[in-house]
Amino acid sequence: NDIKCLSNYLLQKDYAGKHIAVYGENSYEWIVTYFAVVNLGAVIIPMDKELSAEQLSELVEFSNCELLFYSVVYEDIIQKLQLMNPNLDLFKLKDLEELICKGINFITEYGDETKKVIITKDSLSTICFTSGTTGKPKGVMLTHGNLCFDLVSSLQNLLLPINTMLLLPLHHTFGFMVGILGQIYMGYSIYICNSMKNILRDMQFSKPGNIATVPIMVETIYNEIWKKAKEKKVEKKLKALICLSNCLLLFKIDLRNIFFKSIKDNFGGNLKLIMCGGAVLDPEIVRGYEEFGIPIKNGYGITECSPIISSMRTKHYNPQSVGQVQPGIHVKFVDDEIWVKGENVSHGYYNDKKLTQEVFENGWFKTGDLGRIDEDGFLYIIGRKKNLIILSNGENVAAEELENLLLKIPEIKETVVKGVSNKIVAEVYLDQEISEEVKKKVQKDLKEINKKLPIYKNIQEIVFRDTEFPKNSSLKIKRY
Repeated sequence: NDIKCLSNYLLQKDYAGKHIAVYGENSYEWIVTYFAVVNLGAVIIPMDKELSAEQLSELVEFSNCELLFYSVVYEDIIQKLQLMNPNLDLFKLKDLEELICKGINFITEYGDETKKVIITKDSLSTICFTSGTTGKPKGVMLTHGNLCFDLVSSLQNLLLPINTMLLLPLHHTFGFMVGILGQIYMGYSIYICNSMKNILRDMQFSKPGNIATVPIMVETIYNEIWKKAKEKKVEKKLKALICLSNCLLLFKIDLRNIFFKSIKDNFGGNLKLIMCGGAVLDPEIVRGYEEFGIPIKNGYGITECSPIISSMRTKHYNPQSVGQVQPGIHVKFVDDEIWVKGENVSHGYYNDKKLTQEVFENGWFKTGDLGRIDEDGFLYIIGRKKNLIILSNGENVAAEELENLLLKIPEIKETVVKGVSNKIVAEVYLDQEISEEVKKKVQKDLKEINKKLPIYKNIQEIVFRDTEFPKNSSLKIKRY
């Protein structure tokens, strides 16, 4: 009802077909705004709340945005934006109730005008700016058909347990697809966590059956579980329970809900599925959660594909992979690069014909990711084409392969591997204070890693940094 009334208000104000942005933290008002805009045949532009006034202004101008809904939390940024874009109309998300009331009055007098709006599957629904790790954001155009196809296709691969708690920012297609569209399609309740500080408190209140998140969050929580076990001196007991539980599972006796109740209670006690996307997840972490009785289903996607391309199935899965390609989506490999075709694939980039022609070819989208598929249909990601280290001897090395090995060294929290003057160099950030003793330990572990690698893949130098790597809003490291 709120969506219908807000849509009618916006129609009355002649915003049909216009480009309208929304900027702010996750909230009920954000979600209502999104649907109200697309239901009146306008185009929604979800903006990253981490953008500065200058960055926001650039995207507003580039996307021909005429109206922006914003959260008062970012009032100072909006004031600067207003000076740079004096013709931009602005509405506060906190005033939504007032606008909805005006919409009710309009419907009472003229009827529901949204019924007259014609939207086809090829109608443009949203322009999503990719955060990117290597370059400037691109405006990915997604139609109503793109999003609906990907939604139905995703749910054919995976059964969602009831109800969720929303963790991911809604301006990302993965967060919106899984956290909003998937839940509404299933008829589930959505609890909105709008601050990372309140995750555990909100989980215990909402008791979600499923959550969607990114690898860095999953890994941080997992490491925290073991850190607390060590502090409380119950690490050996926990390992023994895992060993006993795994043995019992061989005889189809599952006591994980009893053995690991205190761990599961941190997630609300009802969590049956974690969906993870945005980057490749360490299989050891997947197995670790599985041992606690909390399955993680990793997947693979990209904004240009609405975004989900593959996902783990409910029962048939392989933690080393990123799942199986979803029904109706086609994948092929050109020089190991993953190309995707299907009704989920974007029509191109807004106001960028050159780039569109470069990466879209006869309905195929060139992802820039390197991968392979095994005989069971499981998709594996090797790395990014742009991150490939090409040595003078002609050998190619995927940076991500070496980074995943380095992250198994306990002291290393973050790393970027690159080619420098024809040698492979790793830059690392540790999870503790840098000392000569710690450096020697890391160097020793690196030697063990190098022994198991072909000589051309050996990491020849390691550089220790004092601060974390800069990241984008998806918490991915900005590589360049």
